[in-house]
Amino acid sequence: RSTVNHTAWGPAFADELAASPFIVLGCSLDEYDIVHHLARRGGIEPSRETLPSLFVSPNADSVVQAAAARFGLAYVNATASDFVKWLVQACEPIPTPTELLVPTASSDLYSPSPSARDLRIFHRQFLWVREDELPTDREHDNFLRGLEPAWSDLRAKRDILRHDVNRIVARVRTLVESKAAVPPLLVLDSAPGGGKTTVLMRAALTLEETGIKSFYFSGRERLSTIAAAECLERIKGPAALLIDDAADHHDQIAQLMERLGGRNLQVAIVGADRENRSSRLRSRLAGLGPEQVRLQELSLGEATDLVRKMRSEGLLGLKGKRSDSALVALDRGRDLLVAMCELSGGERRFDEIVRSVWNSVSTPGLRRVLALVALGHSLGYPVKTAVVQGASEEPIRSIFSAIGSGELEGILYRTGYAGEYLNTQHPVIASRTVRAVVPEGELFDCFVMLARKLAPYVSRKTIIARTVEARLAGRLLDFDPNVSETLGKRSREFYANIKDAWEWNSRYWEQLALLELQEGNLSVAVSHAEQAIGVEEHPLTYTTYAKVLMRAAEHAPGERDGFLYLAEARHAVNHAIALRHRTSLRDEHAHHVGIDGAIRFFQRHRLSPDNHWRDWVDTLLAEADSQLPRLLVWAALRQRWTALCV
Repeated sequence: RSTVNHTAWGPAFADELAASPFIVLGCSLDEYDIVHHLARRGGIEPSRETLPSLFVSPNADSVVQAAAARFGLAYVNATASDFVKWLVQACEPIPTPTELLVPTASSDLYSPSPSARDLRIFHRQFLWVREDELPTDREHDNFLRGLEPAWSDLRAKRDILRHDVNRIVARVRTLVESKAAVPPLLVLDSAPGGGKTTVLMRAALTLEETGIKSFYFSGRERLSTIAAAECLERIKGPAALLIDDAADHHDQIAQLMERLGGRNLQVAIVGADRENRSSRLRSRLAGLGPEQVRLQELSLGEATDLVRKMRSEGLLGLKGKRSDSALVALDRGRDLLVAMCELSGGERRFDEIVRSVWNSVSTPGLRRVLALVALGHSLGYPVKTAVVQGASEEPIRSIFSAIGSGELEGILYRTGYAGEYLNTQHPVIASRTVRAVVPEGELFDCFVMLARKLAPYVSRKTIIARTVEARLAGRLLDFDPNVSETLGKRSREFYANIKDAWEWNSRYWEQLALLELQEGNLSVAVSHAEQAIGVEEHPLTYTTYAKVLMRAAEHAPGERDGFLYLAEARHAVNHAIALRHRTSLRDEHAHHVGIDGAIRFFQRHRLSPDNHWRDWVDTLLAEADSQLPRLLVWAALRQRWTALCV
């Protein structure tokens, strides 16, 4: 127990022990440390776990066996060595990592075969989409109830026949046949709940059926561009990569496209994301020519298909008495999720349905569990079960029981290997829950507790690897828009409450600087931004530093002080751009901060820029036009700058 609050390893170990299946070998149950950790399990029944936790000990008496049962451990009467010998024999032949991860049929997929390491990484991150080899999804309810889609839904053909699928498939076929020098990129976007993930999954299946090898990104970490490039270069015939939440991987997509450049392969990439995030993806990859595909609202035929399928599944509820034509008229032109929820929700509107789900959970601890998972899912990520248990302090037995056959059944779902993560029904439902249903005080507590419980899982190594916990923590700490819009006046209190857990991290000081900047505390904002770059040299920390300095220059009481701030801001912008080139990070923010900041400074102080400043801003505009050419903002900024220079 002494390690729990003093190292990153201690809290993470305690969390995992509370929520994950494990085997106790060579340890009695009367040791204080293990009793302390096991108490958090709350006596979960082994049957509730995907994989049972075991306590292995020879000839344990009834008292010890009762203790094992109290902690949810299945008793195995054996010595440690005998148990391990039995385990090895029972599992023979023990497969190698390559045999576990790489499909057998892949032996005919490549010529020549990539290295075993590249094969393992690529096939761990990408699912080769073949209808007879689709994964089985655990604890998954019917997609037509408003859940995120699973491969079992597509296998059962519960998804709606969307015209956009045929549009994407036809376009991909044209693109792969062109053998372009750089693999072309399609970016599918839609409103939240519009059905982009379902369309992307169905497009993957359809592409495979039409002879284009289809690989769907299923990794939870950083996409390995080296392994992907090595495998794609050796694939026989045309291939397509399909990547959901593509904005999270924009750097890796760019690097992959550049690695494959000049090889004229029959390869295309299809990314998908929500419309606000996909626009940023397209802007950051503008130099590579991404092509937008906008997902349409439900057409007459699609709405008809939805109504018929929901009626066939018995999901129309009170609306079942109405005719198909009346329900089709109601849902035509809507986004998919809203249409499904309102069809199955009686006469209630979508927000009323979300509120009724929250009100159906009456136990305070389980409400806290729901709020924590909804907060994570609203930011785009599942939450590790162990983290939820630690943040809510609800026994894991209670959580699993509630999800299996209690208050959270059909509301929260276990996902990932051995159910190690928790999700709500859908991120749109999670977002509505967070913003419209969870009481303000409880939501603030959830922000604080989730940030503190995630801290031990985040390090520079996990940030580089882009683990789920690192990415979720990054979004959770973001002042704009997440903290500022959700917590409002309590934003400062939030950062103060997590300081001891996060002050080692540059992002913490960067976001605190943005808070001070918004509130007009320029000297404090500059100090925090300086501390962020002192902690870590990174394009984003230097961009934030430049943004703060530009604002300080704009509001400086005199020209002399203003120019001092402006000169330092120019240095920060130049350094951010240099770091970006060094790390291959594609981001327009440094250019925008430099150009917009200079314009605001000279406008505010009613000055005409001299040749020194004209050359610098003109250079930034020229770089922006060449490297990020499709951002319309550059034309507007150039117009404003030209007017100043007249």
